[in-house]
Amino acid sequence: MSKPTKDKEPIASADAMNTALQAEQRALDAIKDCEREAAGIIGNAQQQVRAIVERTNRRIANVHAHCARVTGARIETMLKEDTRKTDQAIPLEENASILARAVDRVAARLTGEEEHDAPSS
Repeated sequence: MSKPTKDKEPIASADAMNTALQAEQRALDAIKDCEREAAGIIGNAQQQVRAIVERTNRRIANVHAHCARVTGARIETMLKEDTRKTDQAIPLEENASILARAVDRVAARLTGEEEHDAPSS
């Protein structure tokens, strides 16, 4: 049987240190690989976000354009209807007479005269 000598201990210690340093280097390399992979994932996610934002902006612009077209068409229709109604409007003299009667009725209600003058049913 051979006893361990003191000369072999420094070699064993150096081997252990080298093994530890190699393990540390592998760990650092693995961390760098993870950082590169994470940067790639973040870059891809940012590209996806930009694409979503651009697509959303196009859709919003399309909705705005559609609303503007529909609103313009409705305004045009309303203006045409208003022109037709203006052609069918009550003459000014008749409007004045109707307005005068309405004012008299409102005044009578406000002053309480309507109760005395109203015909009984």
